[in-house]
Amino acid sequence: MKPAKFFSLIVAVLIALPAGLAMAIPQGWTTDYEAAKTAAAENNRSLLLYFTGSDWCPPCIALKQEVFLTEDFEAEGKENYELVYLDFPQLVPQSQELIDRNTALAERYAISVFPTVILADAEGLPYAQTSYQPGGPKAYLKHLADLQDNLSLRDRALTRAAEQEGGAKAKSLDKAMSVLDPGVAATHYPDVIDDIIKLDPENKLGLKSKYESALVGAQVDAGVQTAIELFQAGSPDKAQGELDRILSEYNPKGENRQFVLAMKGQMRFQVGDTDSAFRLFEEAIAVAPASATAAEIKQILRSVRP
Repeated sequence: MKPAKFFSLIVAVLIALPAGLAMAIPQGWTTDYEAAKTAAAENNRSLLLYFTGSDWCPPCIALKQEVFLTEDFEAEGKENYELVYLDFPQLVPQSQELIDRNTALAERYAISVFPTVILADAEGLPYAQTSYQPGGPKAYLKHLADLQDNLSLRDRALTRAAEQEGGAKAKSLDKAMSVLDPGVAATHYPDVIDDIIKLDPENKLGLKSKYESALVGAQVDAGVQTAIELFQAGSPDKAQGELDRILSEYNPKGENRQFVLAMKGQMRFQVGDTDSAFRLFEEAIAVAPASATAAEIKQILRSVRP
């Protein structure tokens, strides 16, 4: 779980915006993921998947207004990407078909915060993930272009690995996966991860432990997503139980543990148990006091603690 995700989730939950701020789908975007995949293959483009909460998520609204609705992005973005708009509004009605389709994609890509922007190849395999970035459309387009380098790096390393064996192959596979967020790699490239672990059975290259940790991170992310869904469905006790299960079963370390504790605190805050929430936030900070996540939790505490 990237540390930057935590603050976006907290802000989205603690700040509600009027439905009037929700806007129509930007020009040049589609809600049809499968059609976009077909077009990406035909046009040799990447998919750009934008997971947003258009009527309740402040950074989502900022990203749309500051970047996706601008003339600069409309001119360049549609030439370089197949743009897919995946909205999860709270007040604006959607068809059940669209809700089901978007929910399935959110589960597939392990989306737990908004906004999330994913770059994927024409088969739908992600190779980069980002969120809101300040600076306007030109800066964001450059940011996306830099992320696209991951695709060529991934493919070159996988091609080399196909011609190698043993430790050399493991290193090339590691290089291919290292351009990705570890959680993305563990979630979407399980066969590659399994091969790396098998090729370094005694951890002589340090790769077995690296990717076993990544697998734990992916399991933590999946469990947190389940907890969020339970909470949103009106079952806060079950959601807390799921987070407790994650802590007990996987015993995550570092920022993975920090994230789960922070999520527990957020949910306690949402049900009005502020004392427990603040204790959990402080416990989360203590796990990794110097992390970016800890800094973001402190920012949240400054804004909500009396």
